[in-house]
Amino acid sequence: MSLFWMFAMALLLAVFVLVFVPLNRVKEKGARRTMMAIFLVVPLAAILLYQAFSNYHPEAARAGVDPVADMVAGLESRLARDGGSAAEWSMLGRSYITMGRFQEAVPVYARINEMTGGEDAGVLIDYAESLALADRESLKHQGAELLDKALSINPMDARGLWWGGVSAMERGDDELAARRWRELLKLEPPEALAKTVREQLSRIGVPVPAPARTQAVSIPVEIEISAELAQQVNPNMVLYVFARTPGVAGPPLAVVRHVASDLPLSVELSQQNVMLANTVLADYEELRLVARISKSGSPGAQPGDFFGEVLYRTGSGAADLLIDQVVP
Repeated sequence: MSLFWMFAMALLLAVFVLVFVPLNRVKEKGARRTMMAIFLVVPLAAILLYQAFSNYHPEAARAGVDPVADMVAGLESRLARDGGSAAEWSMLGRSYITMGRFQEAVPVYARINEMTGGEDAGVLIDYAESLALADRESLKHQGAELLDKALSINPMDARGLWWGGVSAMERGDDELAARRWRELLKLEPPEALAKTVREQLSRIGVPVPAPARTQAVSIPVEIEISAELAQQVNPNMVLYVFARTPGVAGPPLAVVRHVASDLPLSVELSQQNVMLANTVLADYEELRLVARISKSGSPGAQPGDFFGEVLYRTGSGAADLLIDQVVP
């Protein structure tokens, strides 16, 4: 297995543990479906972001070098030698969490908490989170104290409210858990998390309003490639289809992934394909649709990639997209 896929699976495992461990006593089928949705959706985002922004070099992997472990080891050595800032120690702690090295993350966050005087809500939550992942029982004791203090500093911290609710449930204080999770819902978290929170509130007998229905938007896209470029395409190259905000840089609003051999291709972009929390395709009157064949496999545009794009007015039916250009 390549380093890239090992790293992607590490991210997946970290997210699965972060969300599933606190709820592993939930038995209802609905909650299980929610966890599976999170388990399937997050890896795609993790993979796309890692490919787009990492400095991973396949040549190094083939040579037997593990850039991720090497980076973390280098950071460990530098911090041991020079001390480092709270931000640098936080990078190390988050690396340990992502790699599943929870026990090692605990003293790192304890150190950061000392460096920040025990008054930084985010650090207190990080510390409590690392303790909970290393030993769930800590949510009844030290972790609970850290979360209580964090929420006294910042009562509307979404992560603090989430873990604070879990901690309250662990201590048998359903009333406090309900209060914290109702506050969390007011912050409009991603729907997968909101659904889980609503289910947990219902489980402890707290009525919650049904979520507002999001207007469904489906964008049919018919994609072809010009005869000239088709002769230059390897059928195994990755084909990305994006929906973007016209004239705005940054990550796409929605994305689907295929391979070049699928062309000509009919796809549908919908709310199921959105990349960012709280993105609603129906809110956009106009979108820029892009189909790009990536020679490197990266979702980020690279010189030599083949692409086509078109402006699309939401609700105007099917879009025709011809791949006939080359990224300079």
